[in-house]
Amino acid sequence: LGFTRSRSSVRAKTELSGPGEYGLDALAFVMARIVQSALCVVGGNTRQRPSLFYVPSLRASPLWSLTDLPEAQQRGLRALQAQSEAMLVEYDALQARQVPSDYSTKDTTRQEGEHKLHEGSWDWFSFMKKAHTAPCNLRVRCHLPLRLPTHDSPGESGGPPGSPEDFGGPDGSPGESGRLSGGQAACGMELAGREVHWRQNELLLFDDSYEHSVWNWTSSPRVMLLLDLWHPGLSAPERGEIEAMFKKAHAARATA
Repeated sequence: LGFTRSRSSVRAKTELSGPGEYGLDALAFVMARIVQSALCVVGGNTRQRPSLFYVPSLRASPLWSLTDLPEAQQRGLRALQAQSEAMLVEYDALQARQVPSDYSTKDTTRQEGEHKLHEGSWDWFSFMKKAHTAPCNLRVRCHLPLRLPTHDSPGESGGPPGSPEDFGGPDGSPGESGRLSGGQAACGMELAGREVHWRQNELLLFDDSYEHSVWNWTSSPRVMLLLDLWHPGLSAPERGEIEAMFKKAHAARATA
């Protein structure tokens, strides 16, 4: 859970990771466990490609709607959405105080090289550190756009000027002046082979175990509140097992 601010692009191309990489091979004594296997990747980029692990039989969909979630999660997300303007004020205060980002694309030790997927300027201000890293199908990821680019000046790729509305028409797609000469939106995301767009202060729920990339070729920053939710197909006992597994993994890594 935290603010993220970006200009430029990131490509999340997932690859299978071995269990030993996360210290999970010593966890046979917990109920949730990793069974070493391999993924058969077919269908181009339209199917899930989790890079950490995969829980069988959970519902899979690149995009989710708010009504797909349990009522308690819906209430929590609506409460956050109602505080969008207040959170943007808080974010601007962080910027004014020049609080440093806790994420660096130059850190070669971070998350087994995750930084290599990012290009350009990325600032990250975490409220709560996630218990696990890398795309997997345990979670539904949520973006809440607090500030979208106004596109009032050409970006790195020389896109045409536009207005805030160009990035959020009635269907959520950018207007003509919010697109580059090749037809791609100047700020957007590709998810499972489909171009997806944000709308100001509106929730976007998606499964990041599908191959995805995001970009912002304008000169204005894109500010998001980003948080992860438990996949609604996981029961409370299953979530408890997974949490116990990760606690054991972190303890094993700390003493290694």
